This record gives sequence, structure tokens and C-alpha cells, in this order.
Amino acid sequence: MKIHAIISFLCLASVALGTSCKDDETHFLQRSHDALSFPYLNSTKELLVLTNGSWKITPDDTWISCSPGEGNGAPKEQAVNITVAQNDGAERTGSVTLSDGLKELVIRVTQEDGFFTVGSPEIAPSFDLYEELVDKRVTIPYQKSKPGYKADVTATLEGAGAEGIAIESLSGYEMEAGDGAIPLALSGTPTKKGPITIKLHVEISSVATPYDLTAESRAKLAGEVTVTMFKLLPRLAVLDWGDYEKGTGTNFNNGTPRSFSFGLALEEEGDNLRNYTSKTADWLTASSMFFAHNRFAFGNLQPGTTYWFWIVAHELGPNKEDSDKTWFSFTTPEENLAPNVILYKDFDDFWFRGCPIYQAFGVEVTNAQIGANIDPDDPNCPAATGKIVNPVNSTDSFFNYVGSATDNRGPVKAAKLWEAWWEGDTYGTNYADADYPGWQGFWVRTQTGAALLSTASVSGYIKTPKLTGIGEGTADITVTCHTAPYFEPYHSWGQDHEQHYIQVEGPGTITDGGPTKAEPTGAATANTDKQVTVQCTTHVDSNKIPTTDYVNPTEHVVKIAGATKETRIVIAAHPYGTKHYRLWIDDIQVTKDR
Repeated sequence: MKIHAIISFLCLASVALGTSCKDDETHFLQRSHDALSFPYLNSTKELLVLTNGSWKITPDDTWISCSPGEGNGAPKEQAVNITVAQNDGAERTGSVTLSDGLKELVIRVTQEDGFFTVGSPEIAPSFDLYEELVDKRVTIPYQKSKPGYKADVTATLEGAGAEGIAIESLSGYEMEAGDGAIPLALSGTPTKKGPITIKLHVEISSVATPYDLTAESRAKLAGEVTVTMFKLLPRLAVLDWGDYEKGTGTNFNNGTPRSFSFGLALEEEGDNLRNYTSKTADWLTASSMFFAHNRFAFGNLQPGTTYWFWIVAHELGPNKEDSDKTWFSFTTPEENLAPNVILYKDFDDFWFRGCPIYQAFGVEVTNAQIGANIDPDDPNCPAATGKIVNPVNSTDSFFNYVGSATDNRGPVKAAKLWEAWWEGDTYGTNYADADYPGWQGFWVRTQTGAALLSTASVSGYIKTPKLTGIGEGTADITVTCHTAPYFEPYHSWGQDHEQHYIQVEGPGTITDGGPTKAEPTGAATANTDKQVTVQCTTHVDSNKIPTTDYVNPTEHVVKIAGATKETRIVIAAHPYGTKHYRLWIDDIQVTKDR
């Protein structure tokens, strides 16, 4: 703000302080700043002086100068250039004094430190084998360089990956004043994969101490993967290592096979908990669908546990070589449910077959292996090294064989699996009893992180255990679940129907069908106080592919009054007659409201 615009205000302030406004009107001295701040380089800033008499300005420190040093009053501000010398040391504080013979006004001057620093050298994390290095370099960042600074850099390369490449050294490189970077050009063509170590000896004129710096990179095969965490839950991890472009070959192969080995361990270079290898033309087992992501799901993990994922890509480059092993660490979060949750099932303890919700591939386990009393909690079970399958492949329904003593998928021959997946240790193992209190169903096919209800032509259901968490008497409860219609990418119809039932079996009536309540279509029966039809949101576009990079389930919320410990919740497809009523289901939760 212009000085003369505040004189009247200053006059009022002087009255408030008990000084004479008349004196100020007779003789005044004002300045535009109480303090000035400067960068470390030699620089100048302007101070405005307003007075009706003569004035002088004097630096109180040798590194500060003022020009002009004096003047006479004028009807408008007079400019004084305050200049500081270059600072080569710590931050410093000084002042200049403005006076008119009656008053002295001190203006504080600060200047930032001028310490020159060199940062860590920067280089690309990797270079592709057999590809000439063009416009590639190592850069050494620096801060607060001074005019005239020059750099001498001696650079050397070490490591297996350095074979075939070179790096320049520099002599008398003129650095820019301020912040910048010293560039060192790389040249040549990497001919051997492995680590690259760059060692740099840097000497700066006017800086007494030299710098010895190191940078790391590696030469790799083109096509080696970069791993990211796509989804991490307490008992489920979905790892992603890039997209796979659809081609015209068998199962949409594009000429580059999905050929990998990978696994899971509890520490880097530790023993495998699970490990898989796929060296086929593609992971897909059917030519009617295509999945665009190199993505894999690990279920049945332990909450709050650190795991190490490793991966090797096969058949890379002109010599069809294997990549180096890439490691990726992650820690699963703890699982915390609200105290009023009396039942929760998210299917994340399942880890056979693909993961349809997150469009991730999984591992196949055969019915014969299941029938050998497979234990899903044993890291050495057959599924730990099984065949990789696409996200929508699934085994036959387990509940369909609940009464069989001979079928591989029944609770007799697959007792450990049934107990682990369907909580036999909680509800007992008398699965064939019509009043069995645990989980029941028909055409329930398990996958990693989800369950698939129904076939294309036969409707199925899943029925919760009796809600024993209610205790004695009745209670109001809230049921939530996430569901989505089945789909196969590029299939002729894209996805199955978007409606299904949520039902109450036993005591209790539906008081609120929730925001997804809908009137049933097709052969479905009408809604009642024991049954509501809910509507899923479509997640498939006109090209018969998901509109997101994962299935987008719809949350359904249903309120029920008068439930008891005998009540069950049923999630069911619409009955036979409409067909195409398969649906994915996840995150079944029941809370006791009061």
C-alpha cells in the first residue's frame, strides 16, 4: 500500500499512543517495510521512503549496502536500493537505520543460508537389454550454486548389467547459479542383464570437500514386470503386473504369451507358501472370453501379516530368456468388525479358482484333489502349485453333494475343506440334517473372494446359518450384501440378469427393502414381507466388457423386524424360466440393531 495513503491512519494511531498528531503533521518520516528478506545470492530490493525533510539511511552490517544513502523530502516516495552480498554461510540477520535527525527507524534484513549442497544422483531404474541408449543420462542435482562454480566429475560403471554401455566424465562443467543438475551422458547397448552401479567422484571449484556418490540401476529384459497392489484386504491380496492387449490368436493371444512363475513367501528369498508356473500360450481355458489384466488373487491370508510376492517372466527378448526375480512386499490390514455384527462372510478365505470381483486369475484344484481331503490351510496342499485359470472358472457346487459319501466335493471326502470354508467347527458336521444350523445352499460355486450362485439354466441360493448371535427373544436386524450379475467378456449376451431375491426364512418380516428394491420381472414371484427383489447396477458396456477394470458390485441393504436365533437369510437367484440368472455374491453381513 502506498505510504501516503496511510499517513492519516498513522496520525490516528499516534493519538492513541499519546503522541502529538500536530508534531507528525509538521514533520514525518515513513518507510514501506519493517523487514526485508533476501535469497543467498547477491541481490537488491527496493525500500520506499516518504518524508517532508532530509533523511539518511545507513547499513548496520558490512554485507548490506544502501543506494542512495541520503535524500531530501519530496511529495512522493523516494526509492532506496537495499543490496546484500552473496552469502556463503549460515542464515544471517542484519539491519539498516533510516533517520531524519529526529527519528530513527530500523529495518530488519535477513538472508537465507548459502550452503552449497549436492543431492543423490538420479538414473532410470532399469534399461532394456539389446536396446541402444538414446538420450539417457545420470544427473547429479545441486542446490545454491554460485556464479563461476565449475564441476569435475569422474564416472565409472560396475556390475554385470554395465556390459556394453559407457558413461562420460566431465571436466570444467560450468554450473548454473542457483539450483540445477550436472548431466552425464550414457551410451551404448546393454548386452547382459544384471545390476549396474555408477560411482561418481565430484569436485566443485571453491568447495573444499569432494563428493563420492553412487547410483544403482539394472539391465533387464524388455517385458519384465512392475508389480503393484491392486486390492489389499485382511485375508485377500490381488497383485497386478500390467495389462495384456487383446490379439487375434488362440484365446486372443497377441503374440506374447502370458508366461510367468510367481509365488508367495513370508520373507524375501524365503520358502514358498504357494508357487505357480504358467508357460502356456495364454492363461485362458476358453476362447469365448478375454481378460485384459495380468492379475492374480491370493485368498486365505492372515490379517496383520507381512508377505513377499515374487515373479519371473519367461520367454522374453530375442533369445527367449527368463527375467530376474522381482520381489514385492505387502502387509495385510487387521480385520475389525463392529460389535453389533453377528454374522459376516466375505469368501476371502477361499483361494481356489479365479477372483471374479477383481478380475484376477486364480489357481485350479481338481475334484480328485479335493476328494483327497484337501486342507486349504496347509501351504503344501495341491493348490499351492496348481494350474492357473481365468477369473470366472469355478468348480461344481459343493452343497449339491452334501448327502454324498462318495462324491469328491461332499463333506465326507472333503471334510477339512468343508470345515474350513463352511465353519463346521462352529455349527457341527451333520450337513445332511434338514435342520442343520450352519451354511446351506444349492448351486453355490466357490471362487477366491466370491461365490457364484446358479448355472445358466438352474437357479441357486445360499442360506446363512441360524442367527444364534441374536440370543433370546426378538431383534431388529440389518442385512447387507454385495452382488453383481455374472458376465463373460465378449460373450454374446454380456451378462446375466440384474435381479435376485433376498429372503427371510423363519421368524422375522422385511420392513424396508432398501434403495435397490425393485419389482420382479420375468418368472419371478412378487415381493412379500418375507421376500424382496433387489436390482443390481449393470457393469458391462456394449462391447461385452466391464466398464471398470473390475466387477462393480451393488450393495443391498434390507431391514428386518422380529428376527430370532432361528432366523436365516437367503440370497437366491430368480427361479427357472428366465435363465441367465447367475450372480456373484460377496460380503454378507448381518447386524443386530436392537
